[in-house]
Formats: sequence, structure tokens, C-alpha cells
Amino acid sequence: MPKPLSDLVGAGQILPRYGGGSIANLPPTIGALLGVDEGWSSPTLAADLIAPLVGDWRRLVLLLVDGIGWNRLLAEVGRDDAGFDELYDRYGLIQEPITSVSPATTSVATTVLLGNGAAPAESGMLGYTFRLPELGVVANALFWKPARHPTAVSGDLEGWGLRPETFLPTPSLFQVLAAGGVEGSALLPRSIAASPLARMQLRGKSAVGYEGLSDLFHQLEGWSDHGAGRPALAYAYYPYFDGISHRDGPDAPSWSALWEAFVFGLKRYLARLPDDTLVLMTADHGHVHTPLAERRTVRDVPGLARLSAHRPAGEARHPYFYARGGHQQAMAGILAAALGDAFVVLDGEEALASGLYGPPERVHPEAERRIGDVVALARGGASFWDEAPDTVLLGMHGSLDPDEMLVPLIAFRGLAGNRGG
Repeated sequence: MPKPLSDLVGAGQILPRYGGGSIANLPPTIGALLGVDEGWSSPTLAADLIAPLVGDWRRLVLLLVDGIGWNRLLAEVGRDDAGFDELYDRYGLIQEPITSVSPATTSVATTVLLGNGAAPAESGMLGYTFRLPELGVVANALFWKPARHPTAVSGDLEGWGLRPETFLPTPSLFQVLAAGGVEGSALLPRSIAASPLARMQLRGKSAVGYEGLSDLFHQLEGWSDHGAGRPALAYAYYPYFDGISHRDGPDAPSWSALWEAFVFGLKRYLARLPDDTLVLMTADHGHVHTPLAERRTVRDVPGLARLSAHRPAGEARHPYFYARGGHQQAMAGILAAALGDAFVVLDGEEALASGLYGPPERVHPEAERRIGDVVALARGGASFWDEAPDTVLLGMHGSLDPDEMLVPLIAFRGLAGNRGG
């Protein structure tokens, strides 16, 4: 029997709450709120979380704000809320923390949010990069290209025969809702609206591109006006808190400036929101401050290259290691010796069986080979790199620290008169 996951990772870490307190439970919750109860892989959110959301909603908006952690949001609102408290007092229904999934990273978490509740272990989408044994390559899932090829560009894996639309074995959120008679729309930044990742996640539904924050809310308002009264979901993705947190760190003044602009736009949008519409605002992950002094690389682990079948993959705070045949235990030993003060080092099979990536009874047939033989989970501000990057990223995510794992679940109701036909 595998050890309990809490025993493997130790104290002070936040485990994904796949049973009813994570973003994996949002797709079935959306289904329940819109009257679609079949086709989901996970249960809905727990009763205490879902109760305030129940209502006679005909339309629902899932607003994903990339990179906003619950703790960071609390700190900002406590320091200078930019009018958010007043906004919540008028329109709010719930504001509670839920967890991300593991790894807590965009390509994985957004695939979960746009899926049928399948956790990463079931969908097989297991990291920013991970090994695809069938192609003999470490793939970059965010940009759909070989991870280490110097001339690779976004979408190259499609030329290798890996079609985004057929990569996942589980249905999309929009496919399950459509089977239950619910329409769907998606709004993404124009630069990524037709990306391979978007095509994989939306599964045949074309996203509408937007330009900037004001255009995002303007298009959401137009969606609320169009065809009101019919059951429908709009998904909207806003990525820019994540970019600022990576570049400047999660506590930077630029984060606060963007929050002020975001709240201003949200206030204007909610003032026009019809009373049959519910907005669920959440995030894919938060960020941890990752100073240069806590960075580790392959060079800090003597003998690692000799034991490796591939270069490491995964995340800087959640790397995967692939051992040459028969060298798994030796690899785990040298990693624990070199990184044990900053990382929890786990056997890959044991991490999968213990539920780190989702319920172990529902696992993709390639999941174990994709995550590899040894998994490392960062503590504090640690990060691990195959090679030192050209730029210093002051904010990162992917592991189990509360700042990266806890994300907000905030619900707003519309109060304006129903404006459609």
C-alpha cells in the first residue's frame, strides 16, 4: 500500500483537495448549477462551498485570473483593496480558498478547469514539460513543441502527428455541457486564442480573441446581452498577473497597480450584469518568491547527468527525473543528498499511487512514464533548472506551498434587469 500523501510531503504543505475543495471540482459544479449532472469525472465542490452558489442561473461566467494566489489576494485587499470590498459587499456571494491541482501550473490547471473534472493523472496533462515516450521526446505542453530543440516553434509537435484536439482521453467542459443543452463561449487574449493548447482544451470550439482588459469586459458584457435566457457558459482567461509575478515577483508594486485596474474594470462590468448571471472568479495557481540564491541546477547534483535517460522536465518547482534502466534508486539517493534541504524527493510511482496527481484509481496509461522515476517538490523559494535561464524569474509556482496552491473562489451575482430575449 502506498504511504499517505501527507506523510510523503511532510508538514507545512497544501495538498490538492480533489474530493471537493479544488479547481478539479469546479467543472462538475458548473454543470450542477446549469442543470447538467452527467458526464463528470469528479464530484462537485463540498456542500458548504456550493450552497451559497445555488440559484436560478441561466448563464454563468468562469473568469480565470492566472497567477492570483489566495494569500496574495488577502494581503492586497488588506493593504489597499482598490474598492474590492465595496464591490464584494454589493455583488458577492462567496469568497473562499480552494486548492489548485498538482503540478500547480497553467497548462495543467487550465486543462483541468476546461475538462470534465478529470485530474492530471487521468487526463495525462502532467506539466509544463514532460516526456512523451511514444515520440521519444520531452514536450513543452504550453507551446506544443519539443522542449529542448533550439529552433523549435510553437505548434511543431503537430507536424510530428500529435494533434491537440485528440491528445486528451477525457471530454472538455464544453463538450459535456453541450450534451446537456448548454451553449459555450470562450474569450482568450488574441495572441493565444488559436494556439494548440487552446484547441486542445476547448476541443473544437473556437475562442474569441480580445485586446486588453477593457476589451475583455466589453466582450463579456456583449455576451451577457446576446441570447440572454438560454443556458450558457462563458469562459474568460486573463493572464497578466502571472506574467508580472514571474518577472517582478509576486509582491511587486506592478502587481498592485494591475489589481487596481482590474477591480475598476470588474466594477463597471458587474454594474451591468443581468440578474440571471453568476460570475465565478478563480485562478490556476499562486506564486512563491524565488530568489536567485535558492536556485539549483543539474550542476549542483554530482552524477545526475550520468544516471539520466533524459534531461529533467516538469516545473522549476516540481521537476521530473528520468533514470537510465536500473538506476532509479541511485538517482533518488543523489537527488535527496544534494537537494534534500530544499526539496522533498519522491519515487514517481509512489507519488502517483498516493494521489498527488489525482485519484489513483483513474490514471492515464502513460502517466507513470510521463512523470518519470523521481519527482522533487520545492520548499521555500527553491527552484531547479536544467540550465540556468537567461533571466531571473522572481516568482514561480508548481509545488505545494500555500502561496502557490491556495487560490480564490469568488462568486458575484448580477443585479441589473434581465436585458435579453
